[in-house]
Amino acid sequence: MPYAEHYNLSIQRELSKSTVLTLAYVGTQGHKLIAQYDANPGDAALCLQLRAIGATPECDRHGENTTYTLPDNSQVVGTRDRLGPAFADKQ
Repeated sequence: MPYAEHYNLSIQRELSKSTVLTLAYVGTQGHKLIAQYDANPGDAALCLQLRAIGATPECDRHGENTTYTLPDNSQVVGTRDRLGPAFADKQ
């Protein structure tokens, strides 16, 4: 299971009766984090379909956010799955 360790170190020192010096460090260290898995990948079938009909630029890996122009000059914005009908007007 992935997990993170959080660090917090703080040191205070009185320099005079009216002056305090504070030094602090905050950090996080992650362990066993999933780095090879894209949580929001593009739709591979849509990418293949765009390639088959000759969209430009050619759809390829890591093109999830690219705007593709079809031969009829219409456009497809990215290959990621949409969030659903409630968000259709906001994209």
